[in-house]
Amino acid sequence: KFVTTSSKGAHSRVGSASIYFEATLRISAIAPNPTQSNTKINYITGSDQLTAWSISDILGKTLAEGTKQSEVGKNELEIDLSNYENGTYFLTLKNMDGNASPLMTKLTRN
Repeated sequence: KFVTTSSKGAHSRVGSASIYFEATLRISAIAPNPTQSNTKINYITGSDQLTAWSISDILGKTLAEGTKQSEVGKNELEIDLSNYENGTYFLTLKNMDGNASPLMTKLTRN
């Protein structure tokens, strides 16, 4: 028999289980977008790790970048775009463990 443990610490017995490693990085929400100031990016990771982020313009020039310690599951990153000109920018998130491809999504400053 297998025993599973939920993220809240609850234990339950199961007859069989599939075990896999999920190296995920997925953006679940960006709000507000477009924005005039701050925007919150909600994302999900498959493991505790350092997540790198960057903002670039439409020509690919990096305008800001940083890292955030992420925990397995839901995470949030807040970015201030108030000092940027109106336009389209790209947010890139990347797992630092090397197991996930970079994720890129569009942000709009209006």
